[in-house]
Amino acid sequence: MMDISSDDVLKALRLLEKRGEVTVNVKKSLVVLTVNEEDLRKAFEFARERYYVSGLGVNPNVLSERFGWCPDYAVEVIRELASRRQLFPGPSRSGVGEDYYPPLEGGEGS
Repeated sequence: MMDISSDDVLKALRLLEKRGEVTVNVKKSLVVLTVNEEDLRKAFEFARERYYVSGLGVNPNVLSERFGWCPDYAVEVIRELASRRQLFPGPSRSGVGEDYYPPLEGGEGS
């Protein structure tokens, strides 16, 4: 087992922040993963496939289960896709909260 100081952890986080992979707020001890384009693509393709195969949308829990992402990261993925108008909120089949759906083929965001 290695001894790692808090300074070493902070240096590693600062390096990741410089590369654009996290945002660090030391005062609040907060690290937010920056959503990457590959994850956005995977989530959108999964949402589109899921919708066209079963008529179901996606939500953070579904993305977390499918890709092994933490729920907070999955929320950020959905927020980003929604801001790009690639996913749209709609009713959930489970009756809890909202699910997100891709646009219809040939529609906005395609």
